[in-house]
Amino acid sequence: MDKIQEARKLEREQIIKEIIQKLSHKGYHLNRIITIMLDLTEFKTYEITKCYHELYFK
Repeated sequence: MDKIQEARKLEREQIIKEIIQKLSHKGYHLNRIITIMLDLTEFKTYEITKCYHELYFK
């Protein structure tokens, strides 16, 4: 993976984490966050779940 692809991946993860944090503060749980994000964004389920776990379980 070259540096541009790596930077894009990190940027996507940061965006996902910011959205997760905002939805979590509103009281949503992982399943609801995934549903909302799949409906409104192009992010994949595994990306959302991975970022959620990095935020709250590491």
